[in-house]
Amino acid sequence: MKRNKFIENLFGLREKEKNKVKANLFGKIQSPEEALATIYLCGKFFLLGSLFSIAVPLFFDDYLKIFIPGSIGVFFFGILLIIFKSRTISVILLLLEFLNFYLFIYVGGTNLVISLILIWLGIRALYSTIKYHKFNKQRNNSVENL
Repeated sequence: MKRNKFIENLFGLREKEKNKVKANLFGKIQSPEEALATIYLCGKFFLLGSLFSIAVPLFFDDYLKIFIPGSIGVFFFGILLIIFKSRTISVILLLLEFLNFYLFIYVGGTNLVISLILIWLGIRALYSTIKYHKFNKQRNNSVENL
């Protein structure tokens, strides 16, 4: 079976890392390293999904250009999520994705599946940022008690 090397190089996925991706997106986060990996993964998928959501209206459908400002916002906040790992940014991303989903239902867009996937990623990004800051707070409290 021939593998698509472009996709693997794009996401940086190797054989042993593919199971980690599934665990990060669907499993329980039990360490700050797993939370950080999930934040980075969600940020990458936000960037990729927003670029796709920008490209489809530009090249195929004229009436879907209403989604471009929201997708640009998702792209911008996806970069900020990767840089700052903030809970506030993940809440803003989740709200933007709910807004995009509402617009897809209202206008009748063709990227409904992508919108649902990005909503799931927004929920996971919020969960992982909360866990990341909780683990760091516990680590800081244990260091202060020494």
